Amino acid sequence: MVVDYSIRVLKEQRTKLQDKLFEIADGQYDKHPKENIKKLKTDITHKLKDIEFAIEVLETYQD
Repeated sequence: MVVDYSIRVLKEQRTKLQDKLFEIADGQYDKHPKENIKKLKTDITHKLKDIEFAIEVLETYQD
């Protein structure tokens, strides 16, 4: 049950980060300096990879 909750929370976080990437792609952050946007995209991409790995591990543990 705890594992299910953890997976659900991670998937919600993943969705929020993906939405943030879509916002960046749509130009909602164009008023900010390009260096900051690039850093933000990089940070979000790294977090997404970490979350994907955590979900994979938890789903393996769940089985």
